[in-house]
Amino acid sequence: MVCATSTFNKQRQHRPRKNTRGLDSLRSPLLKALVIMRLQFVKSSIFLALLLFMANSAIANEAVFPKTFLGKWAPTLDQCKQFPWGDDPDLIKIEESSLIGYESNSIVSKLEEKELNNFLLTGSVSGEGMTSDFTYKLVYLEKDDSIAIRYFDEGDQISYVRCPK
Repeated sequence: MVCATSTFNKQRQHRPRKNTRGLDSLRSPLLKALVIMRLQFVKSSIFLALLLFMANSAIANEAVFPKTFLGKWAPTLDQCKQFPWGDDPDLIKIEESSLIGYESNSIVSKLEEKELNNFLLTGSVSGEGMTSDFTYKLVYLEKDDSIAIRYFDEGDQISYVRCPK
C-alpha cells in the first residue's frame, strides 16, 4: 500500500498543470468575449495616450506670445485702416504663436525674453511658395504701446503701433 501511494504521488507531480489564469479557464463564451474586449480597450487606451503625448509634444514646439502682443499692428495709425490687408505688406497680425503678414505666416517655435520687454524669436516663415527659418528681435515699448521688430536675416528694423480694435 505504501508503494501505491508513492506511485500515485509521482504521477500527480509529472502531470502538466492546467493554466487557470488564461482565457481557457473562462467557461462562458460571453465572459471570454468581455475579457477580450476589455484587453483590446486597454491596448487602444495606451495607444490613445501615446498619441496624445506625441500631439502635446508637437504643440509644445510652438511658443506662445504674451497677451500684450496679440492683435493687429501697422507702421502708422493711418495704415491700420487698410486691415484686413488691403495692399499694404507692412501690416502684421500677432496671434498666439504666429506673426501673420500680407503674404506670409511666421510660426514661432521659441520666444525667449532676454531683458524686460526684449524678446528673441525663432521659427519658420512660409509664403509665396517658400519656407525658411528666421530669427527676430522684438521689443515692446510700453509707454507708446508699440513694438519694434528687427529682422536679422534682412537687417531691417520696423516699428509698429497697435491698431485700434
